[in-house]
Amino acid sequence: SKISSCTISTDVAVMGGIAAGIAGTSSSGGAISGSAMLGTVTSLQGSGGAAGLVYTNSGGNISGSYSAGTITAQNGGNASGVIDTHSGGNVDHSYRTGPVVTSGSGTASGFVRVMSNGTVSDSHAEGAVTAGESGNASGFADQLTGGTIGSSYVLGSVTAEGNGTVSGFLRVMSNGTVSGSHAEGTVTAQGSGSASGFADQLTGGTVDSSYHVGSVTAKVNGTAAGFVRMMSNSVITGSHAGGAVTAQGSGNASGFADTVTGGTLDSSYCIGPVLASSGGTASGFVRMLSGWTKFAENFSAGNVTAQNGGIATGF
Repeated sequence: SKISSCTISTDVAVMGGIAAGIAGTSSSGGAISGSAMLGTVTSLQGSGGAAGLVYTNSGGNISGSYSAGTITAQNGGNASGVIDTHSGGNVDHSYRTGPVVTSGSGTASGFVRVMSNGTVSDSHAEGAVTAGESGNASGFADQLTGGTIGSSYVLGSVTAEGNGTVSGFLRVMSNGTVSGSHAEGTVTAQGSGSASGFADQLTGGTVDSSYHVGSVTAKVNGTAAGFVRMMSNSVITGSHAGGAVTAQGSGNASGFADTVTGGTLDSSYCIGPVLASSGGTASGFVRMLSGWTKFAENFSAGNVTAQNGGIATGF
């Protein structure tokens, strides 16, 4: 089936189920184009979830479409700005502009929560993304296990209000490619979780020509990293981080990466001050480096400061 040039202005809410702005499922042969969801989308109980346009996309194409209202999942449900699960098909020139909010343990994702195949290109997520007591928050995607994200961006703050992990663009990547993409805005872990400007964990796949601009702050005991917290068996090239990186508790702060244990990291840099204020280690570029395959043509620029007995290293 195909949906074209459709605008929905009413609110959608469900008790204990799945809420989606336009469609619950779009499969192979389906297409949504030039359409918009202007109302709010809300899942009122933890067993459900909310997505701005489509909850499950398993082969359908989405083009030139957007969601503009607040996307909310209460009491442990997940919320995504455009799609919850994307396992195939192409998404292009699509976006969201409203806040994405979860409470409890729910994951908040600016554009898509889980992506395992297909493509997302020339798309963006604008507005605040906020996870509640123990949920994780990411500006664009929570998990990338396959497929390609290209020429896409995030504009807005990303916050984990409790003890969850927060990342400006992508939380976990085990396969796939992200290229020519960026995140702009503050990234803040209010509790004991870690904060990363672009990605929290890369255990496979490639990130190329991408960046984060804005402050990165871990307010309690978590790690703060300007670009990525942990990298292994993956590739980062031609990427950068710009903005202050601060660990306010006893955690460590690094301008680009906290831990690199394998893969390729080259032609990348970070610009901005790095501060570990309560005994942690402050590192200009990377805190721990081991088992790498290629590490070349990287640099850092910015003051590096460790207070209250911490350790500071320039690179």
